Amino acid sequence: MKKSKASILVVTLVIMGILLVTALSVSLVSIREKIGSIAEGNSGRAYQVADTGIEKVMDMLVHNRNAMISALAKNNSMSCSVNMATNHAILAPIASSSPDYTVELKKRAESDPTSCSDYASSILSIKSVGVYNNQEQRAIEAAVASSAPECQMADGTTNGPYAGYTTSLYAGNMNGYGSTGANSKCSGIGTHVCSAQEIMTSINCGGITAATLPSKYWYNSGILSQYATRIVNDCAGWTSNSSGVYGAVWDGTVGIYEGSPGTSPCSMNYQVLCCKD
Repeated sequence: MKKSKASILVVTLVIMGILLVTALSVSLVSIREKIGSIAEGNSGRAYQVADTGIEKVMDMLVHNRNAMISALAKNNSMSCSVNMATNHAILAPIASSSPDYTVELKKRAESDPTSCSDYASSILSIKSVGVYNNQEQRAIEAAVASSAPECQMADGTTNGPYAGYTTSLYAGNMNGYGSTGANSKCSGIGTHVCSAQEIMTSINCGGITAATLPSKYWYNSGILSQYATRIVNDCAGWTSNSSGVYGAVWDGTVGIYEGSPGTSPCSMNYQVLCCKD
């Protein structure tokens, strides 16, 4: 009888041991799955934070191509600093309640330095690193899209049609508008004399900034206008050197930002603004 009771006890203990091991195994698997689920959720949230950084900074850069990075950061409650390891400018939200991300600004090559004094038009890609719960990190990198189709040029540049200006100075008589006239002055720089619309497009696309045009330059207005006694008609279609006839000049010596349009007697000598197709 005693042997029978002992056997039952042993069997009972064995079964309880098996059940305990099984229960512990199931619990361990459940805990691991829960930890994995939490980690996956945190990773997803970190990705969302990084994506928020991409969207925020991309919108800033695309719609303000001629603005300085430092000004954009200030206007959007962000800080701008330079990572000394990569030599790249870094943007981050200032408010503690904002998503926790940092966005690295890059130019064409990884080794090209960027700074807070660069213009938005020089930034070609951005890398956003999102952090969730002070632990999980996810990174996203994206190319900066052009602000508008008119910024995209045939040579692959995205700063608008402005190409440069002539080294030589010219009075108003440049033998007309065409390829043997004023446009020929732009040979080797662009393809033609810039129009007022092309200048404004280049400003909006970041191709012309405050430092680009420091002097006065002829450009095509393409219109006949009169101011007081002045007849402004592109120096009679770039055929007159008369002091009584006027042409359109872009005056980089005045204005707070990129200069302003003006007029000048056709007897004056200025460089010519050149644009490309």
